[in-house]
Amino acid sequence: MSVRILIVSFLFLAPIISFSQDVVKAVTLGEFVVSADDDFQVEDFMQKVMTDSSFYQAFMNLKYYPHLFDSEIEVFDKKDREKAKLKRNAQQFLDDEIRWVEILSETGNGKMYKRNGSHKYLTAEMYDELFFDSQKEPATLHIYEYEQQEVKGNKIDKYKSQLKKMMFNPGQAIVSVPLIGKKMAIFSDEMVEYYNYNIYSAYNQDSVYCYVFQIDAKPEFKSNKTVIKKMTSYFDKSTMQVLNREYVLSNNTPLFDFDIWMKVDNTIKNGVLLPKKISYIGDWDVPFRYPEIIKFDIRAWDYDL
Repeated sequence: MSVRILIVSFLFLAPIISFSQDVVKAVTLGEFVVSADDDFQVEDFMQKVMTDSSFYQAFMNLKYYPHLFDSEIEVFDKKDREKAKLKRNAQQFLDDEIRWVEILSETGNGKMYKRNGSHKYLTAEMYDELFFDSQKEPATLHIYEYEQQEVKGNKIDKYKSQLKKMMFNPGQAIVSVPLIGKKMAIFSDEMVEYYNYNIYSAYNQDSVYCYVFQIDAKPEFKSNKTVIKKMTSYFDKSTMQVLNREYVLSNNTPLFDFDIWMKVDNTIKNGVLLPKKISYIGDWDVPFRYPEIIKFDIRAWDYDL
């Protein structure tokens, strides 16, 4: 199996969810939430979590509406010394339901590319494919239509397309992910015993009062029994849309080791949920390649709705 596929599997993943009554039983609800929200129903909220599409819709909106964005990607060695850095300013365009991205400026140092111009790092290559694709392609706001779009190319290209959707698609099952697919289904009957689930109320970083749904791997199962070690989602109480999601992933297999932290922050403009910042830190060690320690931040603004 291509290492490139494995990179995408984790770089852009969100949990594959299947409804389980065992999860509802496992949820603990803070006393302050019960007293503050007398009509709060754990079962109803859990059903919402498991069927939520707002986070995925935010990704669809990002890929559709014209906007400006900048990014910074850095590569480090094992001693946390910077090896390469690339900064960009870019703009996404939409014309007659066709979208594309133009890089307005680019500065960098170090060796981000090979001599032939191709990417030196697999993570950076996947990052470019998802966020800086200059090829014109159809755009849609409809999740079903997006999932049904035909991906041209070989089987690997089609598989990569499916995996990229996983980052913003926690409510839809994606066909088998190599080696760790079952472990990612954190709400399945097989995985529920390895996690603690908690619901509480809190303000997010933008001072919006939210329901917070937090998943933590139990300490005794933080080895290879689990891949997703922690995931925290902030649901706007007034709209039940996901405003923030943060997760930590880690695993050690004979093929590769990885530790990943990722966070996505959304905002609402004219009633539309839009990503405003995506942050990632990942440490990969795969056979026959140098280890990759990569950090990136993407900031999007000035959406044209």
